[in-house]
Amino acid sequence: MSSAEIRKDTFEALLEEHTKLRGLLRGLEQALAERSRSRSELAAQFRELGELIDSHFHTEEASDCFPDLVSHAPRVSERVDIMLAEHGELRAAIHLLVEDAARSAGTPEDWDRLAAGFQAFAAKLLEHERSENELVQEVFTDDIGSKD
Repeated sequence: MSSAEIRKDTFEALLEEHTKLRGLLRGLEQALAERSRSRSELAAQFRELGELIDSHFHTEEASDCFPDLVSHAPRVSERVDIMLAEHGELRAAIHLLVEDAARSAGTPEDWDRLAAGFQAFAAKLLEHERSENELVQEVFTDDIGSKD
């Protein structure tokens, strides 16, 4: 298997994880909108999201994903550094939400606060994911384009 095929497999696996993350986000968004979950169910959903985010970021950081991008396109180095820094910020934000959900008494104010915090977090995570996907696409497109 060539290095290009290995790189493609790595990026495809990361894109699959992005799909899983979006599914969890949709589930939490629905649960918060409907206010139909018990406190423990809601807290468990937030924990699951936090664990998946931790795992996903760890996978990205431990893989050759970002170094490969920089190796093939040194001009993206600063953008990669920003994305890696965002991992810490996003981890901290989801863990605050996990803690908040665990402490929630289930009052209308709790639901409102969790929903607002979740919406802000989801927007940041989806923007991060979009930027990541664009960066990968840009580097792959340039890489393929230069071989034509």
